[in-house]
Amino acid sequence: MSVLDDAFAAGAAVLAGAVESGELPGAAFAVASVDGGVRHVVAGLADVGAGRAVTVDTPFSLASTTKPIAATVLGALVDAGVLAWDEPVDLPAGLLPPGRSPTLLEVAAHTAGLGTHHRFAYVDELTEDRSAWSASDAVRAAVASFARPVLPPGWQWRYSNLGYGVLQLVAERASGASMDDLVQRHVFDAVGMPTAGWGSPTGPAGAAVRYGAERRPYPGYTTDHPCASEAWCGIDDLVRFGLAHATGSLLSGAMHGLLGSPVAPRQADGGAYGVGWVTRDVGTAPGGVRVLVHAGRMGGVGAHLTVVPSLGLAIAALTNVETERLGEAVAAVLARVIPGYAPPAPTPGWRGGPAHPSLRARWEGELLLGDDRSPAVIDASGDTITLAVDGEETPLVSPHLQPHLVAGHANLALRARLAPAGAILHLDALPARLVGDTLEPYRPDETGAIPDAIPDAIPDAIVGALVAARYASPDRPRQGDAVSAALLLHRVTP
Repeated sequence: MSVLDDAFAAGAAVLAGAVESGELPGAAFAVASVDGGVRHVVAGLADVGAGRAVTVDTPFSLASTTKPIAATVLGALVDAGVLAWDEPVDLPAGLLPPGRSPTLLEVAAHTAGLGTHHRFAYVDELTEDRSAWSASDAVRAAVASFARPVLPPGWQWRYSNLGYGVLQLVAERASGASMDDLVQRHVFDAVGMPTAGWGSPTGPAGAAVRYGAERRPYPGYTTDHPCASEAWCGIDDLVRFGLAHATGSLLSGAMHGLLGSPVAPRQADGGAYGVGWVTRDVGTAPGGVRVLVHAGRMGGVGAHLTVVPSLGLAIAALTNVETERLGEAVAAVLARVIPGYAPPAPTPGWRGGPAHPSLRARWEGELLLGDDRSPAVIDASGDTITLAVDGEETPLVSPHLQPHLVAGHANLALRARLAPAGAILHLDALPARLVGDTLEPYRPDETGAIPDAIPDAIPDAIVGALVAARYASPDRPRQGDAVSAALLLHRVTP
């Protein structure tokens, strides 16, 4: 048995065991290499109720593994001179002082200053007639309402599905073609992906049914960010798309290099975002082995695609339920083909406790959601922390306001469970300094480094987002929504 055969068998065994134990309804796994073809295995059921088995042609929902596909389209348009990475992208006005617009590259790399966003529309719950809507209408409406920058561009990496909605509108306007047509031309046809589909609430014919707890099927749903979440395809098509990136056959050599190179700062787990890919340098070889990864998870979806360009290797895994198992299967392969490979370390959690001394103050300013502006106050001057929006105090349970090191800046954590149960409110913001009319990131020392906790020097502003996330309904499978309201507060007491 070759090394690659052994690696494939190890990864396949992880998913086969999870299907056999009943943890996963169905799953598909594949490894492709330039010199060894495609190895694949499928197990379990695509449709539990109908008893329909998974096959290599069963389309699965890809969730966020859609982003490398969208990024490939952007790369093709830049290669063709239709777009440029350094061109500015106009966003709706927010609370920030006047400044430059983010570039196309910053939007694609999640450094444009947009906030957390995911919203889902269930076809059996729509109360408005969308029969006349184009595929871009929901995106356009979401961008107009929610794509207001919460940070100045370039300050920090913030994963934002809605950024890929912005990219869809930019690509369509510049090319004169719909995103459906662009994806079909530059990816599905270019690679040869006959099982692939785009933007359908239930996927192409024969697609795997998405399942929640107790194997209850999700109703068909779409999002207002299809470029971030709404591709479908079978396992062989997905792994061959990955192999096309491993071999650099879809785009120019320079473009493949850019998409797989770190653009945003490295995160706590060692990963950095390029364009549509998380990049990691792994193993014990000098400089490491560059690995490109994008996983996808949402209601009833697990997807994972890993590419190792230097080995001419791609690994793909798909299932029809949310799970951590796919990463374990991929890690089993990488551990056998990359000397010294170790999976990413868990990301540190938020620290608890009362407000940090540098943040113990009363902060007043504004909250902006859509076109609605409201006065907002965070009072962390005492032993408890309170939040008031438009004069109404929000009940907070176990709140804390602490620095949390993320990508070279200190985030603030204000975690609060809201009534009714099942919703979470959190502050995704940065301490800042006001210099005249300009906001600057708060860095306690001249090197720009931030120690593990903010020292007692005083920031005079908090800028970012208040994110409201509502999670699954207990009476039916339902993916939670999250939207970001722009927040800008100023210190009013020491």
